[in-house]
Amino acid sequence: MPPPGYRPPPGWRPPPFRPPLPPPGGWCCGYYPPPLYGWYDPFAYYWGGVAVSMSLVYVIGSSSQSSTTVVTQPAPLPPAEAVAAYQPPAEPGAPATVTVDLGTIPTAARPAASTCLAETARQIGATGGTAVGISDFVDLEPGNGGYRFRWVLAATYPDQTRRIPAYCRATPDKVVELTFG
Repeated sequence: MPPPGYRPPPGWRPPPFRPPLPPPGGWCCGYYPPPLYGWYDPFAYYWGGVAVSMSLVYVIGSSSQSSTTVVTQPAPLPPAEAVAAYQPPAEPGAPATVTVDLGTIPTAARPAASTCLAETARQIGATGGTAVGISDFVDLEPGNGGYRFRWVLAATYPDQTRRIPAYCRATPDKVVELTFG
C-alpha cells in the first residue's frame, strides 16, 4: 500500500493488466476476476478518514446526552358518541311497498322488471324496509329469454332512506339473479 499523499511520477503507467487464469470450474460460484487496477485508489484514505471521523462524532455526541428517555404519546381521542345500530325485525316483515313508474321501461321488458321488483320488495321488507323505488335507472340489456337490469334503489327504512345499487337478471316468470351492493 503506498503511503498517504503518494503520487506516482509524471508519465508513469501501471504495468499491463493480465487477468488471472480461471479456477478449475471456470468463473462461477463466487469466483470473479479482481478489478482492473484495483490496488491503487487515491481516495481510499480520504474515505477511511471520513468514516473514522464521523463515527467519532457519533460516539462523542451520544455520550454527552443525558440518559433519560422522553416518550411522547398522542392526546387521547374524545369519547365516541353512542349511535344505536339498526336492528332488523326479529321475524320477517311484509314485502315493502313498490313505488315505481314502469312507463320509462320498454314494453317487452316490463314483465321481467315487475318480477325483479317483486323479489326486491320481498327482500327489502324482510330486512325492515317499508317502501322501495328506483332512484336511478342505469342499464337495461336483453338476453337469454329475459332482461338484465342495473339500477339504484331508494329503500325507505324506519330510521332513514338508503340508496342501494342493485343488479337483477330475470325472465317474466322467475328471478335468475338479484344482487344488492
